[in-house]
Amino acid sequence: MLEFVNRIPIGQKLIGLIAGLLSIMLVIAAYSEYVTKKSGEEIEDLTQYLIPPQGALGKIATHLLEQQVHIERTLRLVAEAKPNDALVDAELDAFRTISTKVKKELKNIEDGLTETFKNVNKVEDAIALARLEAAIPRLEKEHRTFEAQVLKTIEQTRKKLPTETISALDELKREQQNIEEIVETTQTNFSLFIDQQAAVIMEHERKRGSLAIENLLVAVAAFIFGILMAVIITRRMLLPIRRLIVSTNAVAKGDLSVDVEPTTKDELGALTIAFREMTQGLREKEAIKLTFSQYVDPRIVRHLLAPGSADLEGDRRDMTVFFSDIVDFTSISERLTPQALVRLINAYLVEMSKPIAAGSGVIDKFIGDAIMAYWGVPFVKEDEHPRLAVRAGLQMFEFLDKFRVQIPEITGLRTGAPDIDMRIGVATGPVLIGNMGSNTVKNYTIMGDTVNLAARLESACREYGIRMLISDSTRQRTENDFLVREIDLIAVKGKDEPTRVFEPIAEMDASSPLLKQMTERFSTSLAAYRAQQWDEAEAGFKAVLAALPGDGPSRIFLERVSLLRATPPGGDWNGVWRFNRK
Repeated sequence: MLEFVNRIPIGQKLIGLIAGLLSIMLVIAAYSEYVTKKSGEEIEDLTQYLIPPQGALGKIATHLLEQQVHIERTLRLVAEAKPNDALVDAELDAFRTISTKVKKELKNIEDGLTETFKNVNKVEDAIALARLEAAIPRLEKEHRTFEAQVLKTIEQTRKKLPTETISALDELKREQQNIEEIVETTQTNFSLFIDQQAAVIMEHERKRGSLAIENLLVAVAAFIFGILMAVIITRRMLLPIRRLIVSTNAVAKGDLSVDVEPTTKDELGALTIAFREMTQGLREKEAIKLTFSQYVDPRIVRHLLAPGSADLEGDRRDMTVFFSDIVDFTSISERLTPQALVRLINAYLVEMSKPIAAGSGVIDKFIGDAIMAYWGVPFVKEDEHPRLAVRAGLQMFEFLDKFRVQIPEITGLRTGAPDIDMRIGVATGPVLIGNMGSNTVKNYTIMGDTVNLAARLESACREYGIRMLISDSTRQRTENDFLVREIDLIAVKGKDEPTRVFEPIAEMDASSPLLKQMTERFSTSLAAYRAQQWDEAEAGFKAVLAALPGDGPSRIFLERVSLLRATPPGGDWNGVWRFNRK
């Protein structure tokens, strides 16, 4: 039954419930109307067709008494010595007038019984009425006989024949008794029949009174049934709605594992199925998003999956670009099996990606062992991206020191495991960012001179034996955050305009007095170098190298001083050093 109900649409359920209750009320009202009408008809039959005949019988009995009086008067008048014929005739006329009334009453009784017969439904009532109806012709006949005997008796009395008179009087007495008995019997039968009908009517009235109570009880039962069905239907409607609300809230909070089974096959069932299909589509989209996020930064994934963002137009923005590369990666790869090399590179990229991610940077791509990343709007605030990029670079060196300890285990080489170092180039400036590529393959990336400069700075690190170089624009926006020394004024390959390059040494708050002192000494030595004050420059670089053994820039500039002292560059020399390789 419930399965059938579950298939019915909600509108039909509600209409069916209302129609059912109204049908019950309609049946109750129709039955009450039927009983009331039936009772009214019975009362109408009793008052219109049965009571009048009974009254007519009473009138006939009265008329017979009146005729008895006139008979006695007529007989006394006739018995006198000298009868008054006028008085006798008057009494006889009165007697005949009453007889006419008796006949009229008998006709009324007969007509009333005929009408009653038309509305009789019960066999016992029909039998009783038939008996009453049969008594009327007998009463008519007996009355005619009685009337004839009255006239005969009066005639015999007038003739003064004692024997015949006495015989006529006896016969008249018998006739009078007969008609009185018939009238009395008929009245009794009528009364019994009327009493029976009245009892039936009273029973029907009692039932009608009981029916009112029954109707009230049925109405109450129908009301309770309606409330119960409304509660059941409402509950069966609300339960899936509540489950959908709970599931919708869960989906809104990011829980796509919810699954709601349809419990009905109506509109709510269809809505539940649509919700399941929606959550399944969201799960599939999330799976695609998670898979895609392994290849592209999740923020870009969300950006690309947002409605209307699949074909983003290019935009020119000020951003900070980052390049890193493993030092002497070719020789390292030649010493490892392909499997060990893949494990090493994957582990390295995982570790080096952490500082970039922690600093809200976007990894644009992995180029073998190299990492290209960038910072900028809309992923970070405009005034933050140079600082975040430089800090990520410095943190990567800390991560690298910890990673080196794991290399033997990663490569499976307990002895002879390769060591790894890295170089980083960072540049800040305008770039073109957007969705670039063909109609079938696209890449959300950046391009421009700033990107090329960052790559050249990473490559230039090996010229100076240092691990990180940043552009002048980056240094200007981070000089209060980091201890930075200017390394050189260079012209990278493919670009004529010279560029000042700097080395970030440490966070300003974490810089030691020695580092600050040597940074200042290197700067004064660099100024003497550019002024072609070779002896002063040489002394300064030697001092830095003595305090910081292995300092690549100091060693390089000592070599340059020795070279330029032997072959001076001339008075127009501006200190720019040109690189002929990338």
